[in-house]
Amino acid sequence: MTPPTLLRLADLAALFDVSKQRVNQLRKRADFPNPIADWSQGDLWADPGVRRWARSYYGPSGKAKPRR
Repeated sequence: MTPPTLLRLADLAALFDVSKQRVNQLRKRADFPNPIADWSQGDLWADPGVRRWARSYYGPSGKAKPRR
């Protein structure tokens, strides 16, 4: 079994197409995945769980919709 890819806060921001500040807001939600590790430079999340959450929150693209 291959271990999951680990994502940092900046990786999540790029994945969702939002700012790091927005990721910090999102991670306060009860349904946001918990980090799986605490690294000296910040928390780390498992890629599959985060992508699954992004699809449920943002829709099939897993990215924030552009503002109008």
